[in-house]
Amino acid sequence: MTVTCFFWRLREAAGRIEQAGIGYVVALVAGAAIGSYGAGTANLWLSGETGVARSIVGGLAGGIASIEIYKRARGISGSTGIIFVPAFCTTVAIGRWGCFYSGLTDHTHGCPTSLPWAHDFGDGVPRHPVQLYESAAMAAFLVYALVMLARRNAFFMRNGFYLMVLWYAAQRFCWEFFKPYAPILGPLNLFHLICLALIAYALAMLIGSQTQPRAPADTPRADKIPIPNPRSPPMVRTPSTMLPLGTTAPDFDLPNVDGRMVDYAAAAGPKGTVVMFICNHCPFVKHVADQLATLGREYLPRGVGFAAISSNDVSAHPADSPEQMVREAEDRGYVFPYLYDETQEVAKAYHAACTPDFYVFDADRKLVYRGQLDPSRPGSDVPVSGHDLRVALDTLLAGKSPVAAQIPSLGCNIKWKPGNHPPYFSP
Repeated sequence: MTVTCFFWRLREAAGRIEQAGIGYVVALVAGAAIGSYGAGTANLWLSGETGVARSIVGGLAGGIASIEIYKRARGISGSTGIIFVPAFCTTVAIGRWGCFYSGLTDHTHGCPTSLPWAHDFGDGVPRHPVQLYESAAMAAFLVYALVMLARRNAFFMRNGFYLMVLWYAAQRFCWEFFKPYAPILGPLNLFHLICLALIAYALAMLIGSQTQPRAPADTPRADKIPIPNPRSPPMVRTPSTMLPLGTTAPDFDLPNVDGRMVDYAAAAGPKGTVVMFICNHCPFVKHVADQLATLGREYLPRGVGFAAISSNDVSAHPADSPEQMVREAEDRGYVFPYLYDETQEVAKAYHAACTPDFYVFDADRKLVYRGQLDPSRPGSDVPVSGHDLRVALDTLLAGKSPVAAQIPSLGCNIKWKPGNHPPYFSP
Protein backbone atom coordinates (compact mmCIF):
# COMPACT_ATOMS: atom_id res chain seq x y z
CA MET A 1 0.00 0.00 0.00
CA THR A 2 2.81 2.42 0.89
CA VAL A 3 4.66 1.69 -2.35
CA THR A 4 1.51 2.11 -4.42
CA CYS A 5 0.57 5.39 -2.77
CA PHE A 6 4.17 6.60 -3.01
CA PHE A 7 4.20 6.33 -6.79
CA TRP A 8 0.61 7.53 -7.00
CA ARG A 9 0.47 10.61 -4.79
CA LEU A 10 3.17 10.70 -2.08
CA ARG A 11 6.50 11.22 -3.80
CA GLU A 12 6.70 14.85 -2.70
CA ALA A 13 5.92 13.85 0.89
CA ALA A 14 8.73 11.30 0.80
CA GLY A 15 11.07 14.08 -0.30
CA ARG A 16 10.55 15.83 3.02
CA ILE A 17 11.70 12.73 4.92
CA GLU A 18 14.72 12.40 2.66
CA GLN A 19 15.58 16.02 3.42
CA ALA A 20 15.30 15.25 7.16
CA GLY A 21 18.15 12.75 6.94
CA ILE A 22 18.85 9.26 8.27
CA GLY A 23 18.45 10.52 11.83
CA TYR A 24 14.71 10.82 11.15
CA VAL A 25 14.45 7.10 10.43
CA VAL A 26 16.58 6.19 13.45
CA ALA A 27 14.44 8.37 15.73
CA LEU A 28 11.24 6.89 14.31
CA VAL A 29 12.29 3.27 14.71
CA ALA A 30 13.76 3.77 18.18
CA GLY A 31 10.79 5.76 19.47
CA ALA A 32 8.23 3.33 18.05
CA ALA A 33 10.04 0.30 19.50
CA ILE A 34 10.39 1.84 22.97
CA GLY A 35 6.77 2.98 22.98
CA SER A 36 5.42 -0.32 21.67
CA TYR A 37 7.25 -2.61 24.09
CA GLY A 38 7.11 -0.15 26.98
CA ALA A 39 3.35 0.48 26.86
CA GLY A 40 2.45 -3.13 26.01
CA THR A 41 4.53 -4.62 28.79
CA ALA A 42 3.43 -2.02 31.35
CA ASN A 43 -0.25 -2.66 30.59
CA LEU A 44 0.31 -6.41 30.91
CA TRP A 45 1.89 -6.04 34.34
CA LEU A 46 -0.78 -3.60 35.49
CA SER A 47 -3.35 -6.25 34.55
CA GLY A 48 -1.62 -8.76 36.84
CA GLU A 49 0.25 -10.78 34.23
CA THR A 50 3.95 -11.16 33.56
CA GLY A 51 5.87 -11.24 30.31
CA VAL A 52 6.69 -8.90 27.44
CA ALA A 53 4.01 -7.42 25.20
CA ARG A 54 3.73 -4.94 22.35
CA SER A 55 1.17 -2.23 21.70
CA ILE A 56 0.26 -0.42 18.48
CA VAL A 57 -0.98 2.66 20.30
CA GLY A 58 2.20 2.73 22.37
CA GLY A 59 4.34 2.41 19.25
CA LEU A 60 2.42 5.25 17.58
CA ALA A 61 2.84 7.50 20.62
CA GLY A 62 6.53 6.66 20.98
CA GLY A 63 7.22 7.26 17.30
CA ILE A 64 5.44 10.60 17.35
CA ALA A 65 7.26 11.76 20.48
CA SER A 66 10.69 10.88 19.12
CA ILE A 67 10.02 12.45 15.70
CA GLU A 68 8.70 15.68 17.18
CA ILE A 69 11.83 15.94 19.34
CA TYR A 70 14.01 15.26 16.30
CA LYS A 71 12.16 17.80 14.16
CA ARG A 72 12.45 20.47 16.83
CA ALA A 73 16.18 19.81 17.16
CA ARG A 74 16.67 20.04 13.39
CA GLY A 75 14.37 23.03 12.89
CA ILE A 76 11.95 21.06 10.69
CA SER A 77 8.43 22.48 10.54
CA GLY A 78 5.16 21.05 9.27
CA SER A 79 3.88 17.50 9.12
CA THR A 80 6.09 14.75 7.70
CA GLY A 81 3.76 11.85 8.44
CA ILE A 82 1.33 11.76 5.50
CA ILE A 83 3.38 9.07 3.76
CA PHE A 84 2.76 6.67 6.68
CA VAL A 85 -1.04 7.04 6.70
CA PRO A 86 -1.96 4.35 4.12
CA ALA A 87 0.53 1.86 5.58
CA PHE A 88 -0.59 2.39 9.18
CA CYS A 89 -4.28 2.07 8.33
CA THR A 90 -3.67 -1.06 6.24
CA THR A 91 -1.51 -2.63 8.95
CA VAL A 92 -4.16 -2.15 11.63
CA ALA A 93 -7.09 -3.11 9.40
CA ILE A 94 -5.44 -6.40 8.38
CA GLY A 95 -3.29 -7.03 11.45
CA ARG A 96 -6.23 -6.98 13.86
CA TRP A 97 -7.63 -10.01 12.09
CA GLY A 98 -4.43 -11.81 13.04
CA CYS A 99 -4.99 -10.76 16.64
CA PHE A 100 -8.57 -12.00 16.39
CA TYR A 101 -7.50 -15.46 15.22
CA SER A 102 -4.74 -15.64 17.85
CA GLY A 103 -7.40 -15.98 20.54
CA LEU A 104 -6.85 -15.35 24.23
CA THR A 105 -3.06 -15.65 24.09
CA ASP A 106 -2.78 -12.37 22.19
CA HIS A 107 -4.29 -10.40 25.12
CA THR A 108 -6.34 -8.24 22.74
CA HIS A 109 -9.73 -9.90 23.29
CA GLY A 110 -12.77 -8.11 24.66
CA CYS A 111 -14.91 -8.44 27.76
CA PRO A 112 -17.79 -10.94 28.01
CA THR A 113 -21.01 -9.83 26.28
CA SER A 114 -24.37 -11.28 25.27
CA LEU A 115 -24.51 -9.38 21.99
CA PRO A 116 -25.38 -11.56 18.97
CA TRP A 117 -22.01 -10.93 17.29
CA ALA A 118 -20.01 -12.00 20.38
CA HIS A 119 -17.18 -14.45 19.71
CA ASP A 120 -15.97 -17.41 21.72
CA PHE A 121 -12.18 -17.35 21.74
CA GLY A 122 -11.94 -20.90 23.04
CA ASP A 123 -12.82 -20.64 26.71
CA GLY A 124 -16.58 -20.93 26.27
CA VAL A 125 -17.17 -17.23 27.04
CA PRO A 126 -18.75 -15.00 24.34
CA ARG A 127 -16.71 -11.78 24.15
CA HIS A 128 -16.60 -8.49 22.23
CA PRO A 129 -14.54 -9.00 19.03
CA VAL A 130 -12.82 -5.67 19.65
CA GLN A 131 -10.10 -6.54 17.16
CA LEU A 132 -12.70 -6.47 14.39
CA TYR A 133 -14.16 -3.20 15.67
CA GLU A 134 -10.74 -1.61 15.32
CA SER A 135 -10.11 -3.25 11.96
CA ALA A 136 -13.36 -1.88 10.53
CA ALA A 137 -12.72 1.60 11.89
CA MET A 138 -9.26 1.84 10.33
CA ALA A 139 -10.45 0.31 7.06
CA ALA A 140 -13.04 3.10 6.90
CA PHE A 141 -10.37 5.75 7.46
CA LEU A 142 -8.19 4.11 4.80
CA VAL A 143 -11.00 4.52 2.26
CA TYR A 144 -11.39 8.17 3.26
CA ALA A 145 -7.63 8.73 3.00
CA LEU A 146 -7.45 7.20 -0.48
CA VAL A 147 -10.31 9.43 -1.65
CA MET A 148 -8.56 12.51 -0.30
CA LEU A 149 -5.28 11.48 -1.93
CA ALA A 150 -7.07 10.87 -5.22
CA ARG A 151 -8.49 14.38 -5.05
CA ARG A 152 -5.10 15.78 -4.01
CA ASN A 153 -6.94 17.53 -1.18
CA ALA A 154 -4.49 20.16 0.06
CA PHE A 155 -5.75 20.16 3.66
CA PHE A 156 -5.41 16.38 3.84
CA MET A 157 -1.95 16.44 2.24
CA ARG A 158 -0.80 18.82 4.98
CA ASN A 159 -2.76 17.36 7.89
CA GLY A 160 -3.71 13.81 6.96
CA PHE A 161 -1.37 12.29 9.53
CA TYR A 162 -2.89 14.36 12.33
CA LEU A 163 -6.40 13.40 11.18
CA MET A 164 -5.40 9.73 11.21
CA VAL A 165 -3.93 10.02 14.72
CA LEU A 166 -7.11 11.73 15.91
CA TRP A 167 -9.34 9.04 14.38
CA TYR A 168 -7.22 6.14 15.56
CA ALA A 169 -6.94 7.43 19.11
CA ALA A 170 -10.65 8.27 19.34
CA GLN A 171 -11.89 4.89 18.14
CA ARG A 172 -9.28 3.05 20.20
CA PHE A 173 -10.33 5.02 23.29
CA CYS A 174 -13.89 3.72 22.80
CA TRP A 175 -12.93 0.07 22.32
CA GLU A 176 -10.77 0.11 25.46
CA PHE A 177 -13.96 0.17 27.53
CA PHE A 178 -14.73 -3.29 26.14
CA LYS A 179 -11.40 -4.81 27.20
CA PRO A 180 -10.50 -6.48 30.51
CA TYR A 181 -7.43 -4.33 31.23
CA ALA A 182 -6.84 -3.01 34.73
CA PRO A 183 -7.98 0.61 35.27
CA ILE A 184 -5.45 3.02 36.73
CA LEU A 185 -7.48 6.26 36.82
CA GLY A 186 -11.16 5.78 37.50
CA PRO A 187 -12.48 3.57 34.66
CA LEU A 188 -9.51 4.41 32.41
CA ASN A 189 -6.67 1.99 31.70
CA LEU A 190 -3.17 2.86 30.48
CA PHE A 191 -4.19 2.78 26.84
CA HIS A 192 -7.08 5.16 27.53
CA LEU A 193 -4.58 7.71 28.83
CA ILE A 194 -2.25 7.25 25.88
CA CYS A 195 -5.21 7.74 23.53
CA LEU A 196 -6.17 10.96 25.32
CA ALA A 197 -2.61 12.23 24.90
CA LEU A 198 -2.70 11.40 21.18
CA ILE A 199 -6.05 13.15 20.77
CA ALA A 200 -4.67 16.26 22.46
CA TYR A 201 -1.59 16.13 20.24
CA ALA A 202 -3.60 15.77 17.03
CA LEU A 203 -5.99 18.57 17.91
CA ALA A 204 -3.14 20.89 18.88
CA MET A 205 -1.33 20.23 15.60
CA LEU A 206 -4.49 20.67 13.52
CA ILE A 207 -5.32 23.94 15.23
CA GLY A 208 -1.72 25.11 14.96
CA SER A 209 -1.60 24.37 11.23
CA GLN A 210 -4.54 26.71 10.68
CA THR A 211 -3.21 29.52 12.86
CA GLN A 212 -0.65 31.83 11.26
CA PRO A 213 0.92 34.64 13.31
CA ARG A 214 -0.13 38.07 12.12
CA ALA A 215 2.00 41.17 12.12
CA PRO A 216 0.79 44.17 14.12
CA ALA A 217 -1.34 46.63 12.17
CA ASP A 218 1.45 49.19 11.97
CA THR A 219 4.03 46.65 10.81
CA PRO A 220 4.53 46.35 7.04
CA ARG A 221 3.81 42.86 5.74
CA ALA A 222 6.93 40.94 4.84
CA ASP A 223 5.51 39.73 1.57
CA LYS A 224 5.28 43.35 0.42
CA ILE A 225 8.83 44.32 1.31
CA PRO A 226 11.56 42.78 -0.83
CA ILE A 227 14.64 42.16 1.29
CA PRO A 228 17.67 43.17 -0.74
CA ASN A 229 20.66 40.90 -1.11
CA PRO A 230 23.95 42.77 -1.58
CA ARG A 231 24.87 40.36 -4.37
CA SER A 232 21.53 40.69 -6.16
CA PRO A 233 20.70 43.00 -9.04
CA PRO A 234 17.80 45.37 -8.32
CA MET A 235 14.29 44.03 -8.82
CA VAL A 236 12.65 45.24 -12.03
CA ARG A 237 8.88 45.36 -12.59
CA THR A 238 8.80 43.23 -15.70
CA PRO A 239 5.86 42.28 -17.95
CA SER A 240 5.31 39.03 -19.83
CA THR A 241 6.78 38.71 -23.32
CA MET A 242 3.40 37.40 -24.57
CA LEU A 243 4.56 34.37 -26.54
CA PRO A 244 2.45 33.98 -29.73
CA LEU A 245 -0.76 31.98 -29.31
CA GLY A 246 -0.57 28.59 -30.96
CA THR A 247 3.06 28.05 -29.92
CA THR A 248 3.81 24.42 -29.10
CA ALA A 249 4.77 23.90 -25.46
CA PRO A 250 8.53 23.39 -25.17
CA ASP A 251 9.42 20.18 -23.39
CA PHE A 252 11.31 20.04 -20.11
CA ASP A 253 12.67 17.43 -17.74
CA LEU A 254 13.38 19.02 -14.36
CA PRO A 255 13.85 17.90 -10.74
CA ASN A 256 10.80 18.24 -8.53
CA VAL A 257 10.89 19.14 -4.84
CA ASP A 258 10.53 15.42 -4.06
CA GLY A 259 13.70 14.60 -5.99
CA ARG A 260 12.10 12.88 -8.98
CA MET A 261 12.40 14.15 -12.54
CA VAL A 262 9.23 15.52 -14.12
CA ASP A 263 8.80 16.23 -17.83
CA TYR A 264 5.98 18.03 -19.61
CA ALA A 265 4.09 14.81 -20.33
CA ALA A 266 4.12 13.81 -16.66
CA ALA A 267 2.80 17.21 -15.56
CA ALA A 268 0.25 17.59 -18.37
CA GLY A 269 -3.46 17.09 -17.84
CA PRO A 270 -5.74 15.30 -20.31
CA LYS A 271 -7.60 18.54 -21.07
CA GLY A 272 -4.82 21.11 -20.77
CA THR A 273 -1.81 22.27 -18.82
CA VAL A 274 -0.75 25.37 -16.90
CA VAL A 275 2.98 26.12 -16.85
CA MET A 276 3.91 28.94 -14.49
CA PHE A 277 7.23 30.48 -13.61
CA ILE A 278 7.35 31.43 -9.95
CA CYS A 279 9.83 31.54 -7.08
CA ASN A 280 9.86 31.77 -3.28
CA HIS A 281 11.05 35.29 -2.55
CA CYS A 282 9.31 37.56 -5.08
CA PRO A 283 6.61 39.77 -3.50
CA PHE A 284 4.44 39.39 -6.61
CA VAL A 285 4.47 35.61 -6.20
CA LYS A 286 3.93 35.72 -2.44
CA HIS A 287 0.90 37.92 -3.11
CA VAL A 288 -0.80 35.18 -5.18
CA ALA A 289 0.76 31.95 -3.89
CA ASP A 290 -2.27 30.84 -1.89
CA GLN A 291 -4.46 31.37 -4.94
CA LEU A 292 -2.11 29.21 -7.01
CA ALA A 293 -2.57 26.39 -4.49
CA THR A 294 -6.34 26.89 -4.67
CA LEU A 295 -6.35 26.77 -8.46
CA GLY A 296 -4.42 23.51 -8.39
CA ARG A 297 -6.92 21.94 -6.01
CA GLU A 298 -9.87 23.12 -8.11
CA TYR A 299 -8.71 22.38 -11.65
CA LEU A 300 -6.56 19.25 -11.29
CA PRO A 301 -9.68 17.10 -10.71
CA ARG A 302 -11.15 18.68 -13.85
CA GLY A 303 -8.34 17.44 -16.05
CA VAL A 304 -5.95 20.39 -16.06
CA GLY A 305 -2.32 19.68 -15.22
CA PHE A 306 -0.03 22.16 -13.49
CA ALA A 307 3.73 22.67 -13.38
CA ALA A 308 5.40 25.45 -11.40
CA ILE A 309 9.01 26.23 -12.34
CA SER A 310 11.61 28.30 -10.52
CA SER A 311 14.46 29.52 -12.73
CA ASN A 312 16.10 32.13 -10.50
CA ASP A 313 19.84 32.30 -9.82
CA VAL A 314 20.01 30.79 -6.33
CA SER A 315 23.58 31.95 -5.71
CA ALA A 316 22.25 35.51 -5.64
CA HIS A 317 18.88 34.55 -4.14
CA PRO A 318 19.36 31.64 -1.70
CA ALA A 319 15.74 31.94 -0.60
CA ASP A 320 14.88 30.33 -3.95
CA SER A 321 17.16 27.31 -3.44
CA PRO A 322 15.78 23.79 -3.99
CA GLU A 323 15.92 23.18 -0.24
CA GLN A 324 13.72 26.21 0.38
CA MET A 325 11.43 25.18 -2.48
CA VAL A 326 10.64 21.97 -0.59
CA ARG A 327 9.45 23.96 2.43
CA GLU A 328 7.58 26.48 0.26
CA ALA A 329 5.65 23.73 -1.51
CA GLU A 330 4.71 22.15 1.82
CA ASP A 331 3.77 25.41 3.54
CA ARG A 332 1.70 26.65 0.60
CA GLY A 333 0.02 23.32 0.02
CA TYR A 334 1.03 23.03 -3.62
CA VAL A 335 -0.52 19.89 -5.08
CA PHE A 336 1.39 20.20 -8.35
CA PRO A 337 5.08 19.73 -9.20
CA TYR A 338 7.41 22.59 -8.21
CA LEU A 339 10.45 22.24 -10.46
CA TYR A 340 13.95 23.73 -10.42
CA ASP A 341 15.34 25.06 -13.71
CA GLU A 342 19.00 25.34 -12.73
CA THR A 343 20.33 26.09 -16.23
CA GLN A 344 17.52 28.58 -16.94
CA GLU A 345 17.16 27.02 -20.38
CA VAL A 346 13.50 26.12 -19.82
CA ALA A 347 12.67 29.72 -18.90
CA LYS A 348 14.36 30.85 -22.12
CA ALA A 349 12.46 28.25 -24.16
CA TYR A 350 9.18 29.68 -22.87
CA HIS A 351 10.40 33.28 -23.21
CA ALA A 352 9.55 33.64 -19.53
CA ALA A 353 10.41 37.09 -18.22
CA CYS A 354 8.86 37.59 -14.81
CA THR A 355 7.59 35.88 -11.70
CA PRO A 356 4.81 35.02 -11.85
CA ASP A 357 4.43 34.26 -15.56
CA PHE A 358 1.56 32.04 -16.75
CA TYR A 359 1.04 29.86 -19.83
CA VAL A 360 -2.00 27.68 -20.64
CA PHE A 361 -1.72 24.95 -23.27
CA ASP A 362 -4.52 22.81 -24.66
CA ALA A 363 -4.53 19.03 -24.91
CA ASP A 364 -2.48 19.29 -28.14
CA ARG A 365 0.17 21.39 -26.35
CA LYS A 366 -0.83 24.55 -28.23
CA LEU A 367 -0.69 27.86 -26.33
CA VAL A 368 -4.16 29.29 -25.71
CA TYR A 369 -3.40 31.79 -22.97
CA ARG A 370 -0.46 33.74 -21.58
CA GLY A 371 -0.68 36.66 -19.24
CA GLN A 372 -1.73 37.73 -15.79
CA LEU A 373 -3.40 35.74 -13.06
CA ASP A 374 -5.71 38.64 -12.28
CA PRO A 375 -5.46 42.46 -11.89
CA SER A 376 -4.35 42.29 -8.25
CA ARG A 377 -0.83 43.46 -7.34
CA PRO A 378 1.00 43.77 -4.00
CA GLY A 379 -0.20 46.86 -2.18
CA SER A 380 -3.31 47.25 -4.33
CA ASP A 381 -6.86 47.12 -3.02
CA VAL A 382 -7.84 44.57 -5.66
CA PRO A 383 -8.44 41.13 -4.08
CA VAL A 384 -6.60 38.11 -5.44
CA SER A 385 -9.14 36.00 -7.33
CA GLY A 386 -7.29 34.34 -10.20
CA HIS A 387 -9.98 35.79 -12.47
CA ASP A 388 -8.08 35.98 -15.77
CA LEU A 389 -6.53 32.54 -15.48
CA ARG A 390 -9.83 31.05 -14.35
CA VAL A 391 -11.60 32.50 -17.39
CA ALA A 392 -8.90 31.07 -19.65
CA LEU A 393 -9.20 27.61 -18.05
CA ASP A 394 -13.00 27.60 -18.07
CA THR A 395 -12.94 28.64 -21.74
CA LEU A 396 -10.51 25.82 -22.52
CA LEU A 397 -12.60 23.24 -20.67
CA ALA A 398 -15.73 24.42 -22.48
CA GLY A 399 -14.03 23.80 -25.83
CA LYS A 400 -14.31 27.43 -26.89
CA SER A 401 -11.80 29.62 -28.74
CA PRO A 402 -9.11 31.31 -26.62
CA VAL A 403 -10.18 34.48 -24.84
CA ALA A 404 -9.39 37.58 -26.87
CA ALA A 405 -8.37 39.91 -24.05
CA GLN A 406 -5.09 38.71 -22.62
CA ILE A 407 -3.17 41.13 -20.39
CA PRO A 408 0.54 40.60 -19.68
CA SER A 409 1.52 39.43 -16.23
CA LEU A 410 3.69 41.75 -14.16
CA GLY A 411 6.28 40.80 -11.57
CA CYS A 412 9.91 40.68 -10.60
CA ASN A 413 12.20 39.86 -13.48
CA ILE A 414 13.61 36.35 -13.52
CA LYS A 415 16.99 36.54 -11.81
CA TRP A 416 19.31 35.52 -14.60
CA LYS A 417 22.78 34.25 -13.86
CA PRO A 418 25.56 36.69 -14.81
CA GLY A 419 25.96 36.69 -18.57
CA ASN A 420 23.04 34.29 -19.05
CA HIS A 421 20.17 36.69 -19.69
CA PRO A 422 18.27 36.10 -22.97
CA PRO A 423 18.04 38.63 -25.82
CA TYR A 424 14.48 39.57 -24.89
CA PHE A 425 15.58 40.83 -21.45
CA SER A 426 17.23 44.22 -21.06
CA PRO A 427 19.13 44.45 -17.75
